[in-house]
Amino acid sequence: PADYQLTLENGLTAYVAESNQVPLVTMSAFIRAGKVNDENQGAAEALRDALRNSGPSGMGSDEFSASLEQMTASLTVNVGDEWTEVSLNVPTEDLDQALSLFGGILRNPSISDANIERAARGAAPESEPALYEGSMSVAVERFHEILYDGHPYGEVPTSDDYDDLDVDDVADFRARYFVPGNVTLAVAGAIDVDDINNRIDASFGDWSAADVPE
Repeated sequence: PADYQLTLENGLTAYVAESNQVPLVTMSAFIRAGKVNDENQGAAEALRDALRNSGPSGMGSDEFSASLEQMTASLTVNVGDEWTEVSLNVPTEDLDQALSLFGGILRNPSISDANIERAARGAAPESEPALYEGSMSVAVERFHEILYDGHPYGEVPTSDDYDDLDVDDVADFRARYFVPGNVTLAVAGAIDVDDINNRIDASFGDWSAADVPE
């Protein structure tokens, strides 16, 4: 792995690998923070919605969606118990635009009440869903609840949690954990490694270092 590694002065680590089978580039960011890290239940889920749908600060959500569509880009955001992964897959010809967009949503995403409202729609229901033959997803969720009963992994935000959540809470969560030393980047595809290393330094090198949370 050391052969592919780039470490910036601010503590951010990146792994860059060339793979020219197809003219595509995949950029991923792995952040050590997830659902159990937020002091305010629901903040991680609301931030996930912001990263998926709102785009960088200063760019409207419609413009963000149009940019992704214009590049035929695929953006995914997954949040686990203790980790978050943001991944953007684009044609190589759109690398400049994509890298700028990718850096923007990591460093300064737009966060609004709409993100909290959308995340709240997935809140735990007041009553348990009915089990029926073939309802595997409900059975798995129920097993998860039993397995992690009384454990932080088993906590699920409720409607009341989202009612108490505001934009500042979500922004504070992002500010604490989305810091260079807590982020690992991976870039792979039809690229020139030296060129990408320079681009990463230019895009993320001025990201202010901050204490990495425990």
